[in-house]
Amino acid sequence: MHGNALRLIVSGEIDLASAAEFHSALSNASSRTLGALVIDLRGVTFFGVAGLSCLVELVRSNTLITVAIVANTHAARRPIELIGTDPDLAVFGRVDDALRFVGAHG
Repeated sequence: MHGNALRLIVSGEIDLASAAEFHSALSNASSRTLGALVIDLRGVTFFGVAGLSCLVELVRSNTLITVAIVANTHAARRPIELIGTDPDLAVFGRVDDALRFVGAHG
């Protein structure tokens, strides 16, 4: 926890085989906070379409909390960039920036 924000740290590969586990972790984390959720993808080594779908679904379906994504590696950030600058995804390169964002919007 960072103030009213819960930080979920994700590592490894997020692909079709691990998407259900990623989805479950996102759902669990979002249900445990009343303020904001920071999803830290800095430890992700592969981020596939299944992972992107989980993120977009979480952000679009959960209007009660503010969500920020930290993605500063090519493996995590590039797939997000490829889907276009989705206005629903608040993506940052640093945890501090994401925490400031959720603090201001949460």
